[in-house]
Amino acid sequence: MDAIVVGAGIGGLGVATGLRAAGLDVAILERAGKLAEVGAGISLWPNALRAMDALRPGLGRRIPATRWPARSGVFDRRGRLLAGLRGLSRHGLAPVVVRRSELHSLLLDAVGAAQVRLSSRVVAMGRRPSGRFALRCADGSEHTAELVVAADGIRSTLRSFVDGHPQPRDTGQVSWRGIVPPGVVPLPPHADPCRADGWAGEVWGVGEIFGISPLVDGGFYWYASHVAPSSGNGAREVPDFDDLRRRYASWPEPVPAILDAAAAYPALCHPGEILDPLPRRFVHDGMALLGDAAHAMSPSLGQGACQALEDAAVLAAAFRRHSTVDEALAWYDAERHPRATRIALRSRSSSRLSQVAGTRRAAVRDRALGVVPDRVRALVVARMLEGFHAP
Repeated sequence: MDAIVVGAGIGGLGVATGLRAAGLDVAILERAGKLAEVGAGISLWPNALRAMDALRPGLGRRIPATRWPARSGVFDRRGRLLAGLRGLSRHGLAPVVVRRSELHSLLLDAVGAAQVRLSSRVVAMGRRPSGRFALRCADGSEHTAELVVAADGIRSTLRSFVDGHPQPRDTGQVSWRGIVPPGVVPLPPHADPCRADGWAGEVWGVGEIFGISPLVDGGFYWYASHVAPSSGNGAREVPDFDDLRRRYASWPEPVPAILDAAAAYPALCHPGEILDPLPRRFVHDGMALLGDAAHAMSPSLGQGACQALEDAAVLAAAFRRHSTVDEALAWYDAERHPRATRIALRSRSSSRLSQVAGTRRAAVRDRALGVVPDRVRALVVARMLEGFHAP
């Protein structure tokens, strides 16, 4: 049996790794002319690491653990801890944070770079009399296979074959993210996210958040999100970096210091988008949706890439369990559609909570969050993560 995976992002490389291990011949079609995963840092929760181990034994264990400072969690604008990470760390539920490029390289090594065909933008798809898919690329090349996996992102060119209703929707927010290398920001010990007695996590304001995560090499991954006005023609106004620094200048350290240092390094800025409505199914007639093509979600739970890796592990398991494409895809859809949809909807609720508008509503949120016991938060996270069992 053979398969074509469209898209060489994290989900595409992950599923190609798993399908090859299940015995399928796999080709990956990537529209870009070179492999360079766009992004800064990425959070991998325990469910994602289990999924990676299911794709290839030991793959998840190659991700180094993040050393979270004692004062890690969610803070208010005054720097007061509202929800600590300690309870999650104690139960092995805290995420690890890595450079997105490092994860991409790890998955590329696992599947083999020779499987990726660059500059292969799919422009048409049909079926031959034999039932095999035929995908035509912009360069005129044609590729055939029994199975097609659409892992080509929120603007998937193939998703309409499975469900034509979902479309990218602007959330009204703008997100920034970047990495500051080690040794660049001189911080006092209590504000250093790479010290055991330091500080890391998210600060929640009114309609805006700022997050800081330590990296293994001593650098930081930072991100920010805030409501941005429309320019009047439906497009979202994207501020420049100086606007961002002014917005967060009065926030507790090390937020201003990190942004001052980050000005010298590349930063990504993009409008927030989700898939809405979500697909009614993830499979149809020999094709499967995976990752953002299936369930692009708000980043508020840090589950976007995690769910893509879950998709990959389950789809690979489907072809180990079943001998036909139809049987395997039916099992994949039954396993993944309910869970991934539930996580995507929960991420929307989490985003509304973290970026609530209005000072009074934010104050109520902060008071409520501050009285929830650590053990209750750990239980909620555990239930979310344990919904995935490595196949």
